[in-house]
Amino acid sequence: MMISAPNYGLADQFDNSDLQALFEQMAPSYDQVSSLGSLGIINAWRKRCIATAQIQPGMVVGDLLCGGGEAWPWLEQALQGRGSLIALDLVAQPLKHPIWLERIEVHNCDIFANRLPSQSLDRVVCCFGLKTFCYSELVRFAGEIRRLLRPDGRFSLIEIGTGNSWVGSLGHMYLQTVLPLLARGLGAPSFPYRQLAPLAQHFGTGKHVLQAFKQAGLLIEHQAIWGGLAHLFSGSRDSFQPMCYRTATK
Repeated sequence: MMISAPNYGLADQFDNSDLQALFEQMAPSYDQVSSLGSLGIINAWRKRCIATAQIQPGMVVGDLLCGGGEAWPWLEQALQGRGSLIALDLVAQPLKHPIWLERIEVHNCDIFANRLPSQSLDRVVCCFGLKTFCYSELVRFAGEIRRLLRPDGRFSLIEIGTGNSWVGSLGHMYLQTVLPLLARGLGAPSFPYRQLAPLAQHFGTGKHVLQAFKQAGLLIEHQAIWGGLAHLFSGSRDSFQPMCYRTATK
């Protein structure tokens, strides 16, 4: 069944300079606010995303839209000191792990203007960056993942959403009210955190991601986590199997 492309996205609210400013404001406090605000659940979701990628020591892994390097502890653990980690983001600010910059290759660039060679990555992960794309950008992002992955490469991506359940409704209310108050209480600006609620609501069930990635030629599976509060997408670059996508709820 074809899924119609949604006509909303971050591009309807912010241009690139607004987006960069938004995440620059959040960067110094994001890890603390998100971890405390989720009672550590967000880190469990990152860990699950990376486990789903099936990373092996010696691989070359790309962390796309890496933010402050919040996923690096689990990526480094998976690589066990062997292999390479390449991180890309428009606003890459690894404030928490500056020592890792000595062995992690960080690119501050637009994901669509990166200069990484084609078929240079064994695995691609992305934690909580999908909601920043409108549908056409999702197709481009999926195409870029396909370009960067080797023929047997895999990807794993996770994003927050609202879903269609009462749990999702509560999550939206929490993002809209409690998280900005927590940010203010920790001395961080509340405005950028107030934008997370509409972004999560616009992302919804994430089914448009399936259509976008299928359109780009990737095999993809979807798992809704915690009643749709989070969405895990995983799959592979494989042109020899029939194109498909599946949805599961856990």
